[in-house]
Amino acid sequence: MVCCIAGSLGIWLLFFQNLGDRDLWSSHEARSGLNARTMLETGIWWLPGRTIETPDVQKPPMYYWLVALISGNATEVNNWTIRLPSVLGALVCLASVILIGHSLGNRKTGLLAAIVLGTAIHFIWSARIGRIDMPLAAATTLYGLFAIRYTLTWSTWDLVWASISVMIAILLKGPIGLVFCGASGLAVWITLSRQFFSLPGLAFTGILGVGLSLPWFLYAHLATEGEFTQHFFIEHNWDRGLGTGRLRSHPFWFYPVQFLWDFQPWPSLGLLLILINIKKLNLNIYKLFEFKSIKFTSLIWLLLLFLVLSISNFKRSDYLIVAYPACSLFFGSFINSISIINSSKIIYNSLSLAFLFCVIITFLIISWLIFFDIPNNEANRDVKTWAKKINLLMPIDEPVLFFGEEAHALAFHLNRPHRILGKPEELCSCLSIHKPSWVITNPQVLSLWPNGPPGTQWVMEDSAIQGLDGQKHHKPLVLLKAFPQ
Repeated sequence: MVCCIAGSLGIWLLFFQNLGDRDLWSSHEARSGLNARTMLETGIWWLPGRTIETPDVQKPPMYYWLVALISGNATEVNNWTIRLPSVLGALVCLASVILIGHSLGNRKTGLLAAIVLGTAIHFIWSARIGRIDMPLAAATTLYGLFAIRYTLTWSTWDLVWASISVMIAILLKGPIGLVFCGASGLAVWITLSRQFFSLPGLAFTGILGVGLSLPWFLYAHLATEGEFTQHFFIEHNWDRGLGTGRLRSHPFWFYPVQFLWDFQPWPSLGLLLILINIKKLNLNIYKLFEFKSIKFTSLIWLLLLFLVLSISNFKRSDYLIVAYPACSLFFGSFINSISIINSSKIIYNSLSLAFLFCVIITFLIISWLIFFDIPNNEANRDVKTWAKKINLLMPIDEPVLFFGEEAHALAFHLNRPHRILGKPEELCSCLSIHKPSWVITNPQVLSLWPNGPPGTQWVMEDSAIQGLDGQKHHKPLVLLKAFPQ
């Protein structure tokens, strides 16, 4: 039965992944594709970059490595291979919550949790997007699984696998991956062990995970002469965490409110069950939050992750994915407890129907998003058509310069050498070496410098200001031919 449900959930996710083969809208997806393709073309895997001579200093390389390994060669890097690590991460999350339920002696709760997780709307949607967050959630959940197994069996191998999970989390997201795993391990220790002798073992997994990932960060620091450390650790971690940078921030209560929307339909079902069973819950509250139970462990795990996420000023809904497995375990154990409390067959059948109704609602909403919402927005986000037109206008293998604009999706579809420039003097320097040059920028830059920035002169060759449906494009761009003045 376990294999049947797990396999069904896997087919469920892969089914939605294959539907509606949309273009690369997300810049994160396109960046992953560019990095993976560059690695496969050059054979340089240790320090990947979007272009041959420019290493990527915004993220560690684990996700790019996964895309490159799945693709096999540069020509096979496409929508599917870029997003497949997210699908695999989602499947790992589903398998992990099933195994956590099995490890804690409640297989039914694990199965219910997997169904809850596999039918949460934002979880399914995120599995279709090639972002780091889903594999990061998988690594964090795996760490929670091995931490639980270690507290129960004291197996050295569980410590080793937990350390590898920490290493993967760090190489996916950096220090925050270590923090997420630490929150998971602390929740397990507080609720399942509380023995001092198990704490050094869990702490050792963090130390070993850092030690395994440290060589790459040292290499990146030396190879980029400190640029990676400054850009990634200072700007993308320190400034984001404290809100001292230019990146957007949200209030402390952002994630609890966002969760109530993103994890639907299960918060609505949970509220309905509480209202229906309020009297019985009052009499059996100790059973719902019994110490050393899945409910208590998953609740503390969830609250610690919410606390870590909420402390950071920079917030976005995708970061919540890491908390979904713990949340699904809580919901699964809560639904299981409600079914045990209600001995009435009518109530039990009603609960089963409500559970099935939530699954059907999720299927209908995701299907609507794939078959109606995506096609309606595709025309305003299309860059593939314009990329083909640009490749016909430009000579073969002629490089393109992105000035004041990081259009990763367009760069991916152009599939030609490119550079990203932010300052007029950088553009002038390129023109002095290679003239004339093809430049892609946004209309705001063109309105600021109609004839070109100081030291240059340009003329418009083409534009993608309107989408295929005639409406304003999601990301308007213009193609210019620039000359030194």
